[in-house]
Amino acid sequence: MLALGGIGLMVAAQLDLGPAWRVGIEAEARPGLVTTGWYAVGLRRGPWRRVPAGGIGSGPSAPDPRIRRGGGRSRAGAPGLLASGMRKVACEQCPTFAGCIVRDLRGPALDDFRACSVSGIYRCRQVLFHEGAPAGALYLLCLGSVKLYQSDGLGREHILAVAAPGEVLSELPLAADDTYSVSAEALTDCQVSWIARDRLVAFLHRHPEVGVQLVGALSRALGAARRKAREFALMRAQGRLAELLVQLVRASGEVPRNGRARVALAYSRRELAEMIGVSTETAIRLLARLKQKRLIEVGRHDLVVTDLSRLARLANRRG
Repeated sequence: MLALGGIGLMVAAQLDLGPAWRVGIEAEARPGLVTTGWYAVGLRRGPWRRVPAGGIGSGPSAPDPRIRRGGGRSRAGAPGLLASGMRKVACEQCPTFAGCIVRDLRGPALDDFRACSVSGIYRCRQVLFHEGAPAGALYLLCLGSVKLYQSDGLGREHILAVAAPGEVLSELPLAADDTYSVSAEALTDCQVSWIARDRLVAFLHRHPEVGVQLVGALSRALGAARRKAREFALMRAQGRLAELLVQLVRASGEVPRNGRARVALAYSRRELAEMIGVSTETAIRLLARLKQKRLIEVGRHDLVVTDLSRLARLANRRG
């Protein structure tokens, strides 16, 4: 009886959903975001919450509504505070300001940036923008961690990069028909600023020093993409995983002691697999091999690199 009841509810939800269930099956199906009915209720209550706040292809995704511009009040009662404890930070107090493209701005120039941009808190697993959507804004990561990925027609993802604070998340949107080449999803609660295309061009004319820093940031992103292409061409999967773990240690800022370094994992094994271009099962086997070689120790929420120098040597092997 339970099984029959479940089937009946599924059929009722699909009928209530209408044409939206055909997304990914029929290329011409482009329905709007489902916000009503049984399907929407289940989607809002589910743990995944992968739908962007404004809907697919609707432009810049809205930050968490509990965080308003100017430090609005959250449900918890604190200004600009999420349940996780993250609050918006001004540029002057941002710990990563020295690595941002606007780091040379001071006083009125920095106020001009704040007037042109929108800053907000995005919750973990919230999508900032989608691959193929109109590129209407330039996104800058202030705090937190964001994954940049591409998907195929079957919904499989390949993570191209995990952006760190201070990095540019999107391309420079200069033409009206430009689209985003990747999707961006928050891996942790994060603070993001974005500037709409029309305001961005005028802002860069007024502050060319920011344009120079932006060119440098995009150049570094291009170099990283080429290095990743080289890794896939010249490295075996084991080496790519070792290289990824070494990068995670360096990005964490953890200082190794006697070759040991602990890294808090914000990624699932599936996401680690997507970063190195293998299946989840293969990634699990590769992690087991590194553990057998006593290079790592794997916990539920963290990973300990027990011999960083040996892991780095494994990452540098080719073929």
